[in-house]
Amino acid sequence: FSIWTMCDACSDLFYNYLPAAYASGNAVMVTGFDSQPHSSYARRQLRKYLDSVLVKERYPLDNFETRKPVLLDWADSLVKYYGRTYATSGLYENMDHFLEELSTYHASHYGNDFTCNVLLSIKSFASQSHTPGFDKLNIRDAQMALNLNWLVNVKYKNEKIIIWAHNFHIMNNSWDAMGHNAGKHYSMGNEFLKDSLNRMQSYVLGFDSKEGSAGRIMEKNTYEVREPKKNSSELWYGDDQYSFVDFTAYNHSTSSPEFFYMKGKDHRQHALACIGREDGAE
Repeated sequence: FSIWTMCDACSDLFYNYLPAAYASGNAVMVTGFDSQPHSSYARRQLRKYLDSVLVKERYPLDNFETRKPVLLDWADSLVKYYGRTYATSGLYENMDHFLEELSTYHASHYGNDFTCNVLLSIKSFASQSHTPGFDKLNIRDAQMALNLNWLVNVKYKNEKIIIWAHNFHIMNNSWDAMGHNAGKHYSMGNEFLKDSLNRMQSYVLGFDSKEGSAGRIMEKNTYEVREPKKNSSELWYGDDQYSFVDFTAYNHSTSSPEFFYMKGKDHRQHALACIGREDGAE
């Protein structure tokens, strides 16, 4: 996504650190967990991949040969028409049922592998593309949590993994933190950390901001960062360019929750964060 690769704050990572690590022989593996197939790679490869793995001998399902070409065309269109609803609700429903059959059969016969997650990701992306409001976001975040769980506990088990995503996706207890009036958003972090193993082996970093201007690559206008609230984490920091607050020791020393504000979702909306809980900093 160009909002990351063209951002000057990320340029050192993409164009200096990663190439240098590769050249040193200690390369950093880069993978993705988002269920949105909007990349040029997906446009080139998704249909070919599905065509190669979905064969009658592996999936002896009713009317497989008739439904497969429809699925290939439909999945191809999901990529080409990213962000737009382009087909009838009946086609979405039929493909949803077919993908459910395929993913269920695959999981029971071949296990939880890459193909299984691809099928589930296409299914969830199709669902989110014609679902309104926060339910759309919840479908996406739930699937991202499943994909991430597979990467962490299956594909790259026992590896050190840095998960990079927007605060909006990695935050835990997102509905409580943002307030119920902000919408019933159940984030990827919320779903991923329901698993006790994932919670035990995860350390969460949240990015915060005190003052200045912000914006997004590919969008013309910028905006001023909202002023911190009273009892906000943004007021803890000194004059250093960067500050880091580690809640680990505090969480182990008290059982009484203490709440504070931080601009945890973006630079314009205050979130209510909590420390001193048994499940750690939120």
